[in-house]
Amino acid sequence: MSSEKMQEKKRSIEQLLDVVETLKMAGVNKSYLKNSVFLRSLLRFLAIKGVEADRMKAKIEECSNLIHRCTNTESSMKMWASVYNYKVKSENRIEVRA
Repeated sequence: MSSEKMQEKKRSIEQLLDVVETLKMAGVNKSYLKNSVFLRSLLRFLAIKGVEADRMKAKIEECSNLIHRCTNTESSMKMWASVYNYKVKSENRIEVRA
């Protein structure tokens, strides 16, 4: 694996850990944070072009009530998009595809 790809993976994991810490502070159910679908979908969402970890953390703090456990990656991705896009104008929204 190239050094560039390793750096990108490291950055992705650091972002994930940072967002998970925000989830903990926001009072999100801790059992969610042990769920592989929940974490994989969050990592996948953060990897979407245009998604900013800082905006995600701010939205988690603003609307943690939208966060819930999902049974599959598709529904989890939609949930992350609804959190990320909360009160955001349509031109600044991130869309996820099934």
